[in-house]
Amino acid sequence: MRTAVTPVVLAVAVAVGLSCSSSDNGGGGGGPAGQVLELAPAPNGNNQTASVDALLPIPLRVIVTELGVPVEGVTVEWATSGPGSTIGTSALTDPNGIAQTTWKLSQTAGPQAATATVDGATGSPVNFSATANPGNPTSIEKTAGDNQSQEVGLSFALPMSLQVTDNFGNGVPSIEVDWSVTSGSVVLDGPVSITQADGATSLSVAAGNTVGPAQVTAEPVGGLSSVTFDLEVTGPQFHIMLGNNFFRSLHNGTENPAIDTVTVGTTVIWDKASSVPHTVTSTSGPVAFDSGLLTGGSTSYQFIFTTPGTYTYESTPDGPPMTGELVVQ
Repeated sequence: MRTAVTPVVLAVAVAVGLSCSSSDNGGGGGGPAGQVLELAPAPNGNNQTASVDALLPIPLRVIVTELGVPVEGVTVEWATSGPGSTIGTSALTDPNGIAQTTWKLSQTAGPQAATATVDGATGSPVNFSATANPGNPTSIEKTAGDNQSQEVGLSFALPMSLQVTDNFGNGVPSIEVDWSVTSGSVVLDGPVSITQADGATSLSVAAGNTVGPAQVTAEPVGGLSSVTFDLEVTGPQFHIMLGNNFFRSLHNGTENPAIDTVTVGTTVIWDKASSVPHTVTSTSGPVAFDSGLLTGGSTSYQFIFTTPGTYTYESTPDGPPMTGELVVQ
């Protein structure tokens, strides 16, 4: 005897079959609705610290579950960024629902990021963080303060500055740098400095009491080669105005003649404040000097007086007499 199957019963059976088929995870590839992606139980590789360009010691690990049950055979995609950073591209979950990969940090120091992704899974992507510290110091470079000059007794305008870096150009912090005067007359603002977070450090320096060149050596502790800063200590400077038709002392106001007294080693500077051509030419004294013809405004002529005595000078082009007198002692 045959039993008739009504259309209603047939429709229900088909619907149930489709429902059962949709809940089958099927293994591989992507996550149907209901799958959850999250960090695996510790150790899962998150929040590690290592040197730049280093392979992290703990693999990155995630877990895929469905209704709380681990799912095998799901494809997990891995990604990271940064120069030199590498990570596995994909991995399948094992019978425990775990997928893992290795992660080599980038060559740039600082925060690092990686992701694990399962298409369609709740919680995807999972984010991983790491910190890349600078590598060992490999080089030292001067960044400012070299080849300066300053008057005796005054501080140089710029501190002597340098940077210590690793093989990839990252600044290396906490490196002790020893400073020493190797020649000449300068005064250091201490014997030691420490590099900061960017690998930079600096030290102020003042001119001593002796005119001439000076050198300062900076040597990092730990075997790096040293660097040398070249400095110049000059005598005191003294300014005289050179106007349209006069020499004028800027210290006592005397004019034609401008009469001044300076010490041996002083650099005397005649500042031209006129567009009229003039010279600064000695007429008497232990040592002769001559500026040649000075044209245009805002120019100057300087001469270092190293021999004591009385000097007189004038401007040679035709015009009203322009004279001055310097006593060097």
